[in-house]
Amino acid sequence: MPNDKTPTPSLPVLDPTAAAIDIGSEQLHVSIAGGPPKVFGTTTGQLYALRDYLVIQGVKSVAMEATGIYWLCPYEVLEQAKLEVVVVNGKYVKNLPGRKTDMSDSQWQATLHAHGLLKPGFVPPEHIRRLQDYLRLRSDHIVMAGSHEQHMQKALERMNLKIHDVISDLTGTSG
Repeated sequence: MPNDKTPTPSLPVLDPTAAAIDIGSEQLHVSIAGGPPKVFGTTTGQLYALRDYLVIQGVKSVAMEATGIYWLCPYEVLEQAKLEVVVVNGKYVKNLPGRKTDMSDSQWQATLHAHGLLKPGFVPPEHIRRLQDYLRLRSDHIVMAGSHEQHMQKALERMNLKIHDVISDLTGTSG
């Protein structure tokens, strides 16, 4: 029986300069097309250094996981630099064995991104994100205002001031 092995087809590299960032609260591990990672901090100056590094390397597209709120600042800096930023769901990347460190995570994500295997999530445009931030802040303020009003009422009651018997709204005009 002849030993004829058919060659295994390899995946084409769609973007040899595709990068990926493994995002943490204090460090960003960046790999380009699965190459050795470079580490950046998360301060504004370090985010600008990351942006400059990616632009110098000729990177056009960057993938990152949506990790808590930590991805927002790098996303905005890279978006302003006109880089395509692909935010992916971590569960699609993390389920494979052998990548247990931030360094290997960034290399694995960059490799997947270079082959076009990462599914991007939806991130609203910048003006919509800003509006969402305002609406969340307004909602928080309304909730906190109610709590503060209850604290005032409780403090007055503890001082044996029965203002609620005299006025109907502690925060109204007469209150």
